[in-house]
Amino acid sequence: MPIIYLAIVCFIASFYSEHSPAGTFETNSIDVKNRSPFVMLFGVVTPELSRTLAPSTIRSNTQFEISNYLSKHISDDTIFFIDGETWILTQTTGFKWEDYQVSLSLPWLRHFEGKLDRSIYNFHDILSLPQNGRTDYANDRQLWYAQQGDDVLYSNNRSTTELGDVSINISKRLSAWQLKASLKLPTGTFEKQTGSEGLDAGFAVTQFNPTWLRDRSWLTQTPLSLWWGAGLTYLSKAKELEAFDQNSLIATFNTGMAWQASTHWQIKTQLDTHSPLFDSDIRELGWIPLLFSIAGQYRVSSDSLLTIAINEDLRPRVTPDVIFSFALATDF
Repeated sequence: MPIIYLAIVCFIASFYSEHSPAGTFETNSIDVKNRSPFVMLFGVVTPELSRTLAPSTIRSNTQFEISNYLSKHISDDTIFFIDGETWILTQTTGFKWEDYQVSLSLPWLRHFEGKLDRSIYNFHDILSLPQNGRTDYANDRQLWYAQQGDDVLYSNNRSTTELGDVSINISKRLSAWQLKASLKLPTGTFEKQTGSEGLDAGFAVTQFNPTWLRDRSWLTQTPLSLWWGAGLTYLSKAKELEAFDQNSLIATFNTGMAWQASTHWQIKTQLDTHSPLFDSDIRELGWIPLLFSIAGQYRVSSDSLLTIAINEDLRPRVTPDVIFSFALATDF
């Protein structure tokens, strides 16, 4: 899979690349999480590549995500319906501690009827893409509903806003590898869908810029960066969702690459997936997701980076139709 990505970006870069130093460069991966309702409550640890933080420096990263979804599952004894939009504003503060980078993330979540339904419907209509339940007359509505047998597990058609679960991350560089450990604390609430009310902990490892890429004899004037990784997370049980047979161990995988298009611009792509969080026939809970992301990163100044990303679902209904992400990282 990394070779396929590399071939695509190298082909494009060969036409547009500026004459830059040969080899690879340091960058960060795209911050991608599955923001599907109920799944988003858990602290699934994803492989991550982050830029090196200088000693005595604090990094502030403010990320704003817009996630839009519409999905329905009805079987003999199960009803699962989600319609709405979620806005997530996450403030992450990081610092260097000896050879480790430590960060603390605090998200603010708002679940409501949203603003993008009409635009997504028109986009699918113009390109003759599947609507997956979207209609021309039903837009900007909210309803989360889950029922197993005669038990209603969750029902809400009102907007909710609250701080979510705090996460603590520790990472370390070892040559061409980055190790990461993460702990998610139960500071949000299940009632308002801002947390699973349990502790989640995991570990991930990422390899980046392997020797064969650094020492390549082809496209030497095209600066590239490549990474791939895997992670494993232990999830605490959410008692409200026990009827869907929650899994305790979740595996994650991703691969991505970046092209230094100019002094100020980087173009990135990434594929993310994880094992199902539930042993369920419900597509939204029990299927393996596949998220494709493309991002542009602009260097605003020597200390600030602005990233704009779009995440698309390659397996419809398993993840939100689209997730827009905007992030500003500044070193002080």
